[in-house]
Amino acid sequence: MDSSDKRTRKAQAKDAGADSDRELFKQIIEHQHMPQDEMPGHDATRQLATSSDLQYRYRDMCTVSVSTVAEVMMELGYRFTFVMGLPYWELYDRIE
Repeated sequence: MDSSDKRTRKAQAKDAGADSDRELFKQIIEHQHMPQDEMPGHDATRQLATSSDLQYRYRDMCTVSVSTVAEVMMELGYRFTFVMGLPYWELYDRIE
């Protein structure tokens, strides 16, 4: 096996790890939060968090980039709002 094969396998392993971290982050968000208040009248508290906040909050579970956080949040239907010119994701606690 030459060095180019080793580099290719290492890159593939890294990509697979990134994909699994992305999926884990997605599952965490789906389990913990809702993109909108799905049960009006129960007084769900809206939380605001930046992509960096979410990346930091779940850093012990998975390693995702800020751009991956944003991609997952948009994919799951979360909205963002601007506070003092900075974008924040709107999160609601999932009620079980």
